Formats: sequence, C-alpha cells, structure tokens
Amino acid sequence: MYEASSEGDHPQYILCKAFKNDHVAAAVNDIEDEVFWKAIYCLLYAVFPALKALRYCNSNIPAIDKIYFLVKQADEALLDSQLLLDDQDLFGSMRGEAFILLQG
Repeated sequence: MYEASSEGDHPQYILCKAFKNDHVAAAVNDIEDEVFWKAIYCLLYAVFPALKALRYCNSNIPAIDKIYFLVKQADEALLDSQLLLDDQDLFGSMRGEAFILLQG
C-alpha cells in the first residue's frame, strides 16, 4: 500500500502521506492505536446497560421491571468505571483543541 522513501521514515508518517484526505489518515491512525480501542472498550462497558434500558423504553411492551433493573445496572457500571473514565492517559486527549471547538 505504501513504500518507505528511506529507512528513517516512520510508518505512521508514511501512512499519512499515502492518503490525500486528512480525515482518512486520522481514522487509520485511530484504528491502529491500542489506547483508542481501550478507551472505546471502557466507554462501552460504562454505558452499555443504559443503552439496553433505552431500547426497552422505546419498545411497545411493558417492561418497567426490566428497565428498573437495567438502570440499577447502569448506575453500578458507571460507578465501577469511574476510575477508568477519569484516567487521563485514556481520555485526557479529549480535552484538546478539537474537543473545545466542538463544545463551543
């Protein structure tokens, strides 16, 4: 897919040069980043019970007991994941310039 122009070129730099679109290069960098996938896993672990509860809320079947149970599970999952979600190594980069621009 890409060729190194010299032995000193870093593979990620070469990969970015291979793509004309910066968004594609950024996506490829995210896909290859292990920290990104660990952050995604931690985030999904924390919010998955809440997503299941929302699916029951959107259905046309009576499920208040399941919704109550899933909300309790969501509370526990968020409390269990609090230390991981506060980890600056995983989520500290989300405080960068791009994150602030999206917020404001």
